[in-house]
Amino acid sequence: MSLGFWGFVITLLSILLSIYFYFKTPKPDLNYIISSSSPVLDVREKVGKLDIVYDGKSLSSEKKALQLITLRVINQGDTAISKQSYDNLAPIGFEVLYGTFAEPPKIVAASQPYLEEYTTIQEVTNSKITFSDVIIDAGHFFELKLLIMYTNGETPKIAPLGKIASLDEIDVIYDAKQLEEESFISSALFATTGIQLFRIIFYGIIFLLMFAAYFSIEERLSELKHVRKKKKLVQSYKNFKKEQISRRDEFFFDYYLRHGPTEIKLLSELLSKVNDDDKSIMTSEELQFESFNLGLTSEELLNEGIIVSKDSERYCTEPARYAVLISFVEYLKRQGEFDRKLASLEETNAEMQIVEDQMSNVSKDMSAIKFEQLKLQGAVALNEGNYEKGITYFSEYLKKYPDDPSALWKLACCQKRIGKTLLALESIEKAINNSTEISYLMHYNYACYLALNERDINEVIEALSQALQNDETNRVKEQVPTESDFESVRSIPEFIALAAQFGIELDK
Repeated sequence: MSLGFWGFVITLLSILLSIYFYFKTPKPDLNYIISSSSPVLDVREKVGKLDIVYDGKSLSSEKKALQLITLRVINQGDTAISKQSYDNLAPIGFEVLYGTFAEPPKIVAASQPYLEEYTTIQEVTNSKITFSDVIIDAGHFFELKLLIMYTNGETPKIAPLGKIASLDEIDVIYDAKQLEEESFISSALFATTGIQLFRIIFYGIIFLLMFAAYFSIEERLSELKHVRKKKKLVQSYKNFKKEQISRRDEFFFDYYLRHGPTEIKLLSELLSKVNDDDKSIMTSEELQFESFNLGLTSEELLNEGIIVSKDSERYCTEPARYAVLISFVEYLKRQGEFDRKLASLEETNAEMQIVEDQMSNVSKDMSAIKFEQLKLQGAVALNEGNYEKGITYFSEYLKKYPDDPSALWKLACCQKRIGKTLLALESIEKAINNSTEISYLMHYNYACYLALNERDINEVIEALSQALQNDETNRVKEQVPTESDFESVRSIPEFIALAAQFGIELDK
């Protein structure tokens, strides 16, 4: 196989492996996962003489509620969080936003006996805690139970505190399984980003190896075919000139079989320079230099009887041997052997141009892989509740592909989840404008964002109607009665009429 092709293969493998190891650099990844969250008491209004008292205080009169949260602190990275990973100036912990601890937090479970024994809560205020600097191996965790008191109408949030070496931020992941988060990628490609990247590289390398093996076998077969042709030409010439050639002339035939037509022609041109002519006689230094370029030595030509010495310093060819060589070269010329060699050189140049074009295409393909990776990372972040990260990934992807409807749709989902409802509406409108086929989920999200932005009720009704008509699973129909995004339009006659049209009970 040509050096140009192998250079192409090695370069492509290097690029793929570089990307793989760039993304696969081992590092910790500390996350806070809200594995469960439920209201203990939800007192919003007085019910007769019923009252709820906690710690001597009436919750109804103070308009308070209690939330029981199970928080998992887990290292989802590739390597352990060591003692040296912590910063004493910024201890690890978290703060409760929009609420306070009703009771001191407790560590209730751990994945290792070590964590169960040595993990402690170092400092507690009414809304902040920090943890001891324990070693957390990859994949291991400990859990806390939190009882949080908050004002009715607010939602307690967990804000991470502290710094871990080589980790940009600690993510808080909420188990919010909303209808808008369902996507084709999440259902079909549910593996982690690292696994997806490994698949791309692994199958790419397998393809390249199969590709290389195919062309290597093909080239070997082609080479054997050329050897057979050359042997056939030699045998044909021997049969034609058997009375004029001797056993010693086998040197010319062997040289042709080993080196090819171009080299045998160059040998004939060298010998023509030292033909028995006063103007053509060479010195030993000149002969040594010329023969070296053909992979021969002057001693070898002398021993074979092809060159004879005129005196101690000058040489010429042996006439009979030279005549056989010239005759053989002329025979090869008549058989078109030199024309085939020229065509082979032209083919090689064409192959080199193809390799250059392929390398250019590889560069484009690698760029496409990079952006597809961003899109995949955005989808994973959305499904894990890391909406800020999802916005970052999708925004970077959309710089290259600004009209991709699926990316715009998922960007809108992330924007809505962090309260940027106007941006979410703009993103999903652009997604709809660039879609050839609009799914019922996209129509449903569009209706939600229209309602959140208090757009004309007719627009909301139109979008929701499209979602209900195209949803063969009836999931939209089931979601509408409890959808908080429709609070502002739930009592509007047009909305009530649409619900009745599709048999939706709004009061259930």
